[in-house]
Amino acid sequence: MRRTVYYCFSLRNLLSVFVALVLVYILGYLLLTTPISKRNWKPKFLDIRTGVQERISLTNSEVPPVVNEGYGAWIQGRSIEIMSAIKDLHHLNKSENRIVLIGFLQHTANRNFVCCFRNSLESSDVEQVPAALDYIDLRFIVNFQNAVFSCLTPMGSNSLFNFVSFAPESCTQNMSSSLKIVYPVPRSFELAVCTKVAYSRLDPVRLVEWFEYMKLVGVSKVLTFYNSLHPDSMNVFKYYISTGFLELISYKPRSIKGITEINFTDDNSQTRQARQDKTLLVRDCQFRLGGYDYVMTIDFDEFPVPIAPYGTLNWIIQEMMLNFSDGSGFRLDPILMPPEWAKVKAGGLYHWQFNSGTYIAPYCRKWIYLPKHTWLASTHENIPKKGFKTYVLPSTLVHFLHFRSCKLEWQGIPCRNLSQTVKNELVLQRFGFSMFDSLRQVPLKDLIPNPRYIEYIKKYQKSPAQPPEGEEDMDEMLL
Repeated sequence: MRRTVYYCFSLRNLLSVFVALVLVYILGYLLLTTPISKRNWKPKFLDIRTGVQERISLTNSEVPPVVNEGYGAWIQGRSIEIMSAIKDLHHLNKSENRIVLIGFLQHTANRNFVCCFRNSLESSDVEQVPAALDYIDLRFIVNFQNAVFSCLTPMGSNSLFNFVSFAPESCTQNMSSSLKIVYPVPRSFELAVCTKVAYSRLDPVRLVEWFEYMKLVGVSKVLTFYNSLHPDSMNVFKYYISTGFLELISYKPRSIKGITEINFTDDNSQTRQARQDKTLLVRDCQFRLGGYDYVMTIDFDEFPVPIAPYGTLNWIIQEMMLNFSDGSGFRLDPILMPPEWAKVKAGGLYHWQFNSGTYIAPYCRKWIYLPKHTWLASTHENIPKKGFKTYVLPSTLVHFLHFRSCKLEWQGIPCRNLSQTVKNELVLQRFGFSMFDSLRQVPLKDLIPNPRYIEYIKKYQKSPAQPPEGEEDMDEMLL
């Protein structure tokens, strides 16, 4: 009897051990055959925070060429395009250099690849580092999602690389074209503006007024990408580049044979893919302008207006930071100002002729944010780093005016059904006289193809919204 019980007990043990071994085998097989585990079994992909993994020497024939800024570098076999490589000035671990890679990927793409760093174009010595995916925009699925990757290298005298290429597995095979690494310069207490991408024709009168107004309210720099831009608009941009106020970068994602090159037009600029393409530039600005204490992403038809006694936006944000030192971003709630709602007689500066509008929050919000306190900046959203918060800039400090026509639907709003809740919006008037002084310093004859507007600026003696006697309406002058 005892032998029978012992025999049965032994069989149960053996059966349990056998089942356990089978399960371990199956689990091991699954782990070894999945892309994630393959990454973990290769030391160079084990942990991005281990820094530089390997130094490789190439022949001169293997050194890849550098692509122009705004043109992407494709990683072979990965359906990933990296558009820019920028040092993160605010990386928390000071013992590392974090190089942020702004780009696109197809949703189903293999996301493993390596960074290949070089100090100079002539150098054949490459430092190979594994890349990691930090963020992917999945608010809606399109052919190419915008994404942020990064590569980390140890801090040291030999770690400030100037160029980076990419490869699917090893820098010895299938290395992509190179990108020049951007190293932002710290600019304490200064405000920069990012306008994403300019395309088609932007009216030169409105552009010049926008640029001159931005200087009046304390903006130190404007960063703009451009694509398929009209010569009249480009002419204005070239002038502000020459003054050092504007940085302009050509933007040509997916410019390779076999893939349709992106060309923005008024007709296709609001498709889902185009919105992903444009949102990518907000990520780029967050790091490229990371040296500035304050950054604002707005369009050329948007005017943030400080309320007296404040004269600049910088002044307001610095005052806010005295009370909200944990601030990551300060929200602006726009007032839509459709030209169709203009009540005053047209004439004078273009943006000064409107006084009717309506608040459009929560459908549309903009931000002035601090890059060093922000984890993710988006067009209409701010996600703080741990320990920081977002706050609202009250209308007693700033009015954010958005001058655009009221289309049938915009941002999900049945725009033409909105009521005029703001009927006497005159905050811009206090900047009118300064605007005319600024415009007289601009070579308008070289920038604006309408002599009547230029003559009006010279003759101006009255209020910014009132034309001189005998002058045509501004609407006619702008035709």
